[in-house]
Amino acid sequence: MRPVRTTFALLCCIGFLFGASAWGMDRFAALSMLESGNDDKAIGPSGEISRYQILPATWQRYTKDKTLDPLNPTNSLAVVQTIMSERCAHFQEINHHPPTDFEFYLLWNCPARVAHPSKLATDRAQRFANLCERQ
Repeated sequence: MRPVRTTFALLCCIGFLFGASAWGMDRFAALSMLESGNDDKAIGPSGEISRYQILPATWQRYTKDKTLDPLNPTNSLAVVQTIMSERCAHFQEINHHPPTDFEFYLLWNCPARVAHPSKLATDRAQRFANLCERQ
C-alpha cells in the first residue's frame, strides 16, 4: 500500500509543481529570480551553483550524467525539478497536503527546518510566495 500512496503523492506534487499559477509566476522562475537574479553563472558563498543555487553535493547526488553543465539553464531546471519532486512528495506524505508556495521555498532552502525556519528563511519564503501570487 505504501508505494501507491507515495506514487499518488508524487503525482499530486508534480501537477502542483509544474502548474504555473494563473495570476502569478511559475515556482521555478520565482526560485531562479530570488536565488540568483536568473544568473546561470552565480556561485554562492557555500559554492552553490546555477541560477537555482544548488549545493555541489546535491547536484552530484541528483545527476546521473556527471558531465551535465549546471550553467545550462535547461540542465539546472531538470535537476531542481527532480529535487523538488522528491521533497514535495515526502512533504505531502507527512503533511497530507501539497506544499504552499511558502512551504515550497522552505523545502528548497532549508528542507530539514520547514517546521522551524529562521527569520531570514521565513522572510525569503514570504517574498517567494509573493512572487508566485503576483501578475
